[in-house]
Amino acid sequence: MKKHSVCFKEQANATHERCNKMCGSMKEMAGDLQGTAVSLNRTNSFNLSELFDSMGGMCTIGKCHARCSRDSFNELCRQSDPTAGSFMQQFTEEIMSAMNEDLNQFGVRKMMNCILPKECHYMFNPAELFSETESTSSESSNEEVFKSLSTLEKQHGKESKICQSEKHLLEKKERNLNKEIEKLNLELVQLKKKLAA
Repeated sequence: MKKHSVCFKEQANATHERCNKMCGSMKEMAGDLQGTAVSLNRTNSFNLSELFDSMGGMCTIGKCHARCSRDSFNELCRQSDPTAGSFMQQFTEEIMSAMNEDLNQFGVRKMMNCILPKECHYMFNPAELFSETESTSSESSNEEVFKSLSTLEKQHGKESKICQSEKHLLEKKERNLNKEIEKLNLELVQLKKKLAA
């Protein structure tokens, strides 16, 4: 990291501006997400799945920023530090791999993969974040896409039933939690009335 710190410091602002123009502002997107959470919290029953669904845009922007930053540092520092962007990619993938190990240890990785929108699924497979498969040549791209889809269907076919049952279980827990909150609110109202009397 120290080896690349000069490049990162000198080109951080230029990279940030370039990637904001190309991908959109992460800060604004985070603000929008926070606004969604606040508005959902104001409703009588907090809808957790709706909040997770709203994270798709944030994940898309995050992926774009990661790729843009790598390419920008590689370009802006190509004379002084030609491997700065590649290092940033490797560092990011290692952090994401460590995060996945932690999620596995806590037993929540599968569940998170089920409830987060597909735009966020690269978080559970760090190699996807910087994968260049989208830009394959026209001759081979269709074949590769079909192969990838077939492989993914086989991999996720068995897990889809588990994901659905886990999702239903979460929704049931959410409904029960909302009922408990309503019950507590009623008890609180009654308690306030008793104290006021």
